[in-house]
Amino acid sequence: PRGADGSNSVMALTESITATGGGGGAGGCQNNGNPGGSGGGGETAPNAGCGNVGSFDPPEGNLGGYRSIGFGRGGGGGAGGAGSTVNTNPSVGTTSGNGGSSVPNAILGPSTDYAGGGGGGALQGGPCGGRAGCGGGGGAGNAGAKPANPSVNAGSAASANTGSGGGGGSSKFGDGTSRAAGGNGGSGIVVVRGPSAVTFAGSPTPATTLSTHPGGDKIIKFTASGTLTVS
Repeated sequence: PRGADGSNSVMALTESITATGGGGGAGGCQNNGNPGGSGGGGETAPNAGCGNVGSFDPPEGNLGGYRSIGFGRGGGGGAGGAGSTVNTNPSVGTTSGNGGSSVPNAILGPSTDYAGGGGGGALQGGPCGGRAGCGGGGGAGNAGAKPANPSVNAGSAASANTGSGGGGGSSKFGDGTSRAAGGNGGSGIVVVRGPSAVTFAGSPTPATTLSTHPGGDKIIKFTASGTLTVS
């Protein structure tokens, strides 16, 4: 089945701030990658999911990839670049696209990569196995390989709290029962940073972390829906 869209991250301040969830990738008989913050990988060029559906400037994400020949699938878009487009010879197996690149952010202090696109799932279109696409960094999932035998492999899940895409599952051409599941996308994260003079408090406690930036700023991190109090 087609991959599910990621959920939006919202900060309900005086004016709400929304980061759009990523679009699910094509799967099974569904050829279209869904639009989202970054688009899901699709079958052909018209099927690639559009990115930056929130119309932000600078853009929040990029277009999903697609395949121009053969049976592979494009990689999912990432915050730093579009998913790879592939052109493969179907008689010797397939090569699927890599996910779009992640982007680094140092709001927590150390630089961390976020929002890489998931790799496109491989498809066996000939006697050889198909090569799976690789995740675009930032904890994005690699796709499942399709060896030249009856087995198929599921895509890898993305790392939690990275906003990255999961890898696509592999399948066998012409066999509707030989399809493996795609990996889950990584959950999102909300980080608020303020000057040292402010005091942050948040709930729920298990999903809220308070810290101090090396430069002295206060930081609060949410890994689930919560409430922020600033004093």
